[in-house]
Amino acid sequence: FKDSGFNALWNRIKDCDLLYTDGITLKNYDTAEAEEDDEDWKKKLFEPSPFRNKQGAQIPKGDLIITDDRGMVYQFGVGGLHNVAPRGLWKATEDMAIYNMDVTSYYPSLVVKNNYSPRQFPQFSMIMGKLLEERKVHKRAKRKTQEQALKLVLNSAFGKLRDSKSILFDPKACFSVTISGQLLLLQLTDMIYQVSPDSVMINANTDGICIYAPRVDLPIIQAAMKCWQQISMMGLEDEYYKVFAQSTCNLYCALGEDGKI
Repeated sequence: FKDSGFNALWNRIKDCDLLYTDGITLKNYDTAEAEEDDEDWKKKLFEPSPFRNKQGAQIPKGDLIITDDRGMVYQFGVGGLHNVAPRGLWKATEDMAIYNMDVTSYYPSLVVKNNYSPRQFPQFSMIMGKLLEERKVHKRAKRKTQEQALKLVLNSAFGKLRDSKSILFDPKACFSVTISGQLLLLQLTDMIYQVSPDSVMINANTDGICIYAPRVDLPIIQAAMKCWQQISMMGLEDEYYKVFAQSTCNLYCALGEDGKI
């Protein structure tokens, strides 16, 4: 990473061990997300993460809070990356664009591309790959009902990796996906920061980011996106918004350029 905040996180976790004992329950490993009106936020910072340092001590979630060089705060969680999203209203102008990037079927794609299968079910990634291809066929044919049904199946199947009551339960496979996914999303953010210093992060949420960017920078931002796709082996879908309003990371409303909300 070029950003010193992202590097600080990397230096905290790169030499850690992961706790993924087969019998472990993940109920204490939910993503801790900062909300302005969350009275229990400080308590969440002391909950355990899946990381253990070389001295054997479990790292609290509060040690995985990132502040980048621009002052934006992110939570590196178990489920996915979130920023402490600024509250406000953004409008597209002649000079500034609201540009959203989502990774296509992010976590299922990571399962397939990197063969992150439960140790007791090694054919999992192959089956997920077939379902992904089937979803793409329906998407190209604009069969929305079938495409959305397969999206639900894929995401639900991945979710079972962290369900201790499921036959698919394997924390190692789960953490392999979510931790690498978050690092890759930070890499995408880092690359955009470098090519477009005047871009502002609006929303970072698990499988995508939304930025407020100078229109003159869009070609070089898209070049960075293409480079990231080659590195990560993931696909990106982009969209422009006319207006974006948000209260928190998970509470927002956007008006697309096509007029859809």
